[in-house]
Amino acid sequence: MPRHRNSNTERNISPWAKKIRDLRLDNDLTQQAVADHLNVSQRVYADYELGNVRIPVEHLLRLSYFYRVSMDYLCERNNDASAQI
Repeated sequence: MPRHRNSNTERNISPWAKKIRDLRLDNDLTQQAVADHLNVSQRVYADYELGNVRIPVEHLLRLSYFYRVSMDYLCERNNDASAQI
């Protein structure tokens, strides 16, 4: 079941940034765990979630495989998380 999100932290977050944060929280992972999977620092990954920097396509691909969701889902082109990857 998804955790409750604090609406104050969602003020101006881009849809894809919110999506990767929600996926991480729904899977009970830390930012550090996902950052380690992407071979980036926790600070860089936090910037991805905050929408401060663009996520490289390579990292989006790795996240889609990691969470077993499609790139369309990550990029808000499709809201069906179960779509084929």
